[in-house]
Amino acid sequence: MDFSINFVEIWAWQITVLDFVISVALVVGLRKLTGLVANLSTTEELAERDNFAFGISLAGAIFALSLMLTGVLSGDVSTSLLNEAILLIGYGVFGVLLIKIGRFILDRWVLRGVEIQKEIKNANVSVALVDVANVVATGIILRAVLGWIEGDLVLSVIALVMAFVVTQLLLSLVSYSRVVIFSKRNKGRDWQKEISSGNSALALRYMGHIIGASLAVTAASGLVIYNEQNIFYSLVMWAVAAIDLVVVVTLFSFIARKFILNGVDVVEEVDAQGNIGVATIEAVIFVSIGLLLITLLT
Repeated sequence: MDFSINFVEIWAWQITVLDFVISVALVVGLRKLTGLVANLSTTEELAERDNFAFGISLAGAIFALSLMLTGVLSGDVSTSLLNEAILLIGYGVFGVLLIKIGRFILDRWVLRGVEIQKEIKNANVSVALVDVANVVATGIILRAVLGWIEGDLVLSVIALVMAFVVTQLLLSLVSYSRVVIFSKRNKGRDWQKEISSGNSALALRYMGHIIGASLAVTAASGLVIYNEQNIFYSLVMWAVAAIDLVVVVTLFSFIARKFILNGVDVVEEVDAQGNIGVATIEAVIFVSIGLLLITLLT
């Protein structure tokens, strides 16, 4: 039996070990960075105050960063270990920045009236679930975009930024749709206030819808071919496909819910009574439809 290892295999293993070590270091470092940005002691929040909301929020950020890094790792390797390290660290730091920007957009523009970071510090689990939904959705889409774009590094970064802007617009539209639907179903009540008051069922349903939408955006990358020579056109076509698929996920999820939860008044159970069981089923329906689209289109 031949156990010889050629130079290419040795190089591949070196790159693999380097990527793994740096990726783990970036994920581990996110805890410290989160504490510094929020001016909090993560140990105190997690172990002394038992702040479940903070733990949930941090877990979401770690998962989102890991998702994005898998998109980076799936690309072509660099010609040197130093270049590979710089590329991975650069994308990791850039990914954290984009996730933070996504949180800012959610906090200041999309869910106005809910001070997300303040509520998380006050151990509001419902708000933490909303935060996790958005950062994980952002991570899913960034991973898809990184796997979709290819070629020149500078052009790839430009395409990533443009895709991120489109992503935030889409996620904002989905978020607003949840606010509008709730207002129409519940006259005189406000979705943001319900989340602030601790309705975790609403937050879970929202999480399912937003993550299902992000999976639909991922599926769009299977319909549009990335053209490095015409980035703008590629992104426009990708955005159009993404919008169409988000609508498909939403419509088919509502149809599926009618059958799966037949005889259940979801407005009363989730909106009024905070039924987590029913809300979880709704959330899983959104995610399931999104996963089916990915399987069929990519």
